[in-house]
Amino acid sequence: TPDPVSALLAQPPADPNVALLRRLRDALEAL
Repeated sequence: TPDPVSALLAQPPADPNVALLRRLRDALEAL
């Protein structure tokens, strides 16, 4: 099942926080 973060990021970036979440998730995946 897709995690909530993935579902959130699949939505259009209507919220400026989406960009931040994307950056955060990229950083976590890079670990």
